[in-house]
Amino acid sequence: MAKKTLDEIKQEVLRRTEKRINPFGHVRREDVEGILKSLVSLDRDHWAEQWSKVGLTYEAKGDELAAKGGDARRIGEAYYSAYDYCRIGRYPCASTPGKKQAYQHSLRMFRKAAKFFGVPLEIGEKPALLAVVRDDGQSERRHRNEGDAIGGEDEDRVRAEIGHLVGLKPRPERRARLGSAAMCARAGDRSPRAWR
Repeated sequence: MAKKTLDEIKQEVLRRTEKRINPFGHVRREDVEGILKSLVSLDRDHWAEQWSKVGLTYEAKGDELAAKGGDARRIGEAYYSAYDYCRIGRYPCASTPGKKQAYQHSLRMFRKAAKFFGVPLEIGEKPALLAVVRDDGQSERRHRNEGDAIGGEDEDRVRAEIGHLVGLKPRPERRARLGSAAMCARAGDRSPRAWR
């Protein structure tokens, strides 16, 4: 398969932006058009830099609004836009120094935006605390003993254990496999790939 040219990629980005196709679902067309005009090569770090410039502009707008005590919704929107543009800067993965920097920007901006979500998201730093926001909007916290911290090398065990802790109801086709994975997780055994 032949590699796409810069012009072909620009056209594809515009198409995805118009149709709101991932990862361009929440960006503004006028911003995208400006970014595309600034792209002069297929260099990955150049891509990251151009998208991040716009993201950093939105972050500065959010910081300014926050410093003035502005409307929380507008502050959150500015930070989320900042996150989104930097997230696209590292798209599809943080594989170069510039993309890694864009990824770090996106993490910082997402943390800022999370404070302004309808149900604020708390990002925990300790693996022994699980915070879950249920459908009814109530937050539930479950503390675990240090030895019982959620985490580990097997993704399915973690997912099964979280499901067990908070009473998640899996889809019927996965219920039997998850039950087995949860039993294995509680017993400390490696589980089958229950979520796949």
